[in-house]
Amino acid sequence: MTSVSARDRPLRRQLLWLTFGTLLPAFLFAILGAVLLAQREQSTFERGARERTLAILTAVDSELNSTLSTLNALASSRALDTDDLRAFYDEAARAFVTQPHWLTVSLALGSGEQLINVLRPFGTELPPLQERPSLEQVMRTGNPAVGGIVSGLVSRQATFPIRVPVKRQEKIRYVLTAAVKPESIYSLLRAQQLPAGWVGVVVDRD
Repeated sequence: MTSVSARDRPLRRQLLWLTFGTLLPAFLFAILGAVLLAQREQSTFERGARERTLAILTAVDSELNSTLSTLNALASSRALDTDDLRAFYDEAARAFVTQPHWLTVSLALGSGEQLINVLRPFGTELPPLQERPSLEQVMRTGNPAVGGIVSGLVSRQATFPIRVPVKRQEKIRYVLTAAVKPESIYSLLRAQQLPAGWVGVVVDRD
């Protein structure tokens, strides 16, 4: 058997401390490197998330603005100057077929009473508008509004309304509404080609 003499013990202790002192900086450097790498990856992830969020917001705004532009053009129709709803129905129907993401377009009074819905023949009795908050917002502010997702009583499908006021002589005479398919927003998300493990969500006002 071998034994460590009292004289050898200080030498062994010194060797241990020397070894520890040599490895400690490398160990600390490895930890620091791991922390910096994690921070860089987190920064890269956050930057990518911000860029993709901005891209989605821009695409959604563009989609909504396209609908608003078409609705505003319809709202300026001369047929509505004279309350010629029959002529306006035909105009709305022609505009409707050019909009693949619309499920219908309707004209209503501020009370919510529908006068026209292009999914039904002109003159058909119609239920009142759904999603009252956006209707009330238009009537209160005189500005366009986007509503939450509802199941349409006429279309029988999930849609969200985009509404614009129809003004004549500074007064709101009607409210014009496009019922838009939620799939139009989903297609914008899908176009971003989010990386595996990412979740992209666009929520409505509710």
